Amino acid sequence: MLRKSILTLALTLGVATSLTAQGALPKVPPPPKLDYDSLAFARQVTQWFLYADIDSLWAHSDTSLQTAYGGNKGMWADQVAQFALQLGQETGLVEERWVQRLGFRQYWRIIRLSEVPEPFAIRWVLLPGKKIRGMGINPANDLPPVDP
Repeated sequence: MLRKSILTLALTLGVATSLTAQGALPKVPPPPKLDYDSLAFARQVTQWFLYADIDSLWAHSDTSLQTAYGGNKGMWADQVAQFALQLGQETGLVEERWVQRLGFRQYWRIIRLSEVPEPFAIRWVLLPGKKIRGMGINPANDLPPVDP
């Protein structure tokens, strides 16, 4: 059951969207460009997560994410611990890419992990100012839809 909770973890916070009657996502404008080397920062955030650098994750969390976590950086620690316990450590990179989802720019890192046979995606919602708006973890074969 605990493994199931990590499989359904989705923390793309602060944004809701409604689906049209046909089930398609509405057209959204492109998000603002990131004002830094976004790939380097996305990789750095992933390293902070995988190596439990909670202070760095918290320091770069957007205020909406901090609020969603109840002002408690221990929520990052809980997520990191749950991830490591259930999925293990990264053993290989499958793919990394940028997508637009729910009107935000997301970095998706698809990796192999030591404790599960299937690849998983760690998804980061990044904002200008080197801020993290949210994150998600999914099996690579069960990724959410992206904006049209």
